[in-house]
Amino acid sequence: MMYATKQGFTLIELAVVIAIIAILSSVAIQRLSGLVGGAEYALAINFGKSLNSSSSTYIASNGRVPNGYTDFVTNDVTQVNDQTYTVALPTSTRGKTLCSAPTATEILCGDFETLIATYTYDNGITSTNIVDK
Repeated sequence: MMYATKQGFTLIELAVVIAIIAILSSVAIQRLSGLVGGAEYALAINFGKSLNSSSSTYIASNGRVPNGYTDFVTNDVTQVNDQTYTVALPTSTRGKTLCSAPTATEILCGDFETLIATYTYDNGITSTNIVDK
């Protein structure tokens, strides 16, 4: 009596392996996206600290209080080297702009889905509102 030897995998076996790989990759993607979100959160918080020190340095360098963020915040990173008090708006780890300045006295950090922090400037003082993570 001869037995037929099995050559290859059945369609069911392949489907099970593909399903397992899909489940494992979805779990990995969720964990990695959480790490990116955490990095952006930390970047926005540290940017607020930079705002306070840049404002103080601006006052010391110019002898007056800045009119708003437009005096010491820029989108151009190359300008940061020109002035010791200039700070650049940070970009996220995904290359997108993390913070924007819709007005001269307000900076919003986050993306369209999640607001991380708002910074409001009034007469040399930055008020910080950090959204709980």
